[in-house]
Amino acid sequence: DNFGKVISAISHDNQLVTKFSEDLVKFSQEASKIIHEFGGTIIYIGGDDILAFCPLVNKEKTVFQIIKTLNSKFNEIFKDEIYIDNKVSSSYGLSVSYYKYPLSEALDISYDLLMNKAKNEPLKNCIAFQILQNSGSLRETILNFEKGENFDSFIEMLVDVNEKGQLLQSLTHQLIEDENLLKECLKSNRIDGYFDNHYNPNNKKSEVKNFIVAMQDNLKANYSVYKKTNENLEKDNKKIIADIENKALKQMNTIAKMINFLND
Repeated sequence: DNFGKVISAISHDNQLVTKFSEDLVKFSQEASKIIHEFGGTIIYIGGDDILAFCPLVNKEKTVFQIIKTLNSKFNEIFKDEIYIDNKVSSSYGLSVSYYKYPLSEALDISYDLLMNKAKNEPLKNCIAFQILQNSGSLRETILNFEKGENFDSFIEMLVDVNEKGQLLQSLTHQLIEDENLLKECLKSNRIDGYFDNHYNPNNKKSEVKNFIVAMQDNLKANYSVYKKTNENLEKDNKKIIADIENKALKQMNTIAKMINFLND
């Protein structure tokens, strides 16, 4: 994201152009290693573009953890002042589909998710992904990579916990049953109290407690991303998103169902 701004800013300085080219090559090389070690197949890699097919799970890791590793490597390489000033980041489009699904269509979906969803987010720095099940059921969401936002807590929710299915089922039920209460808790920053009352995490074994906290953090982060998005839209004199509390709850419901599916 925003590499066009970097190119415009450095076009007059050959040294900076050379350094930028070297950073791009370095990232391509490192990204190639990360993807191959996971068991992915790279179709294209060059400049700031990557196209690859990957397994959903391999070597006790998920493709989402690989994206987190790619993102960390990106931030490690593109850390100079010129990149910070121009707010460079990386965004992804990911299509998760049934193994018999036509690859060309999966490619088209990934491209649409990146160019028309992730790249159109005011904050960028995100992953737009879709899960298409064999039944034809389709779920889609966008997660932000900024530290403490909803991608990190999503990764935490992918950990293996015996009670995960039960907790997720309870959460999806509560999101509907307590919709108005949850909206007020989001507005007044009292989500922690709600989860304490309903899930009593402090009396659970550590792995269950951590999973409950991850659910709680993910809901708060969903709301935080919407609030920051509206702040950016307002600065640009654009129309803000209405009823962000409801949208945060709906996103949490989608994420819970995605996690449940990935857990199977």
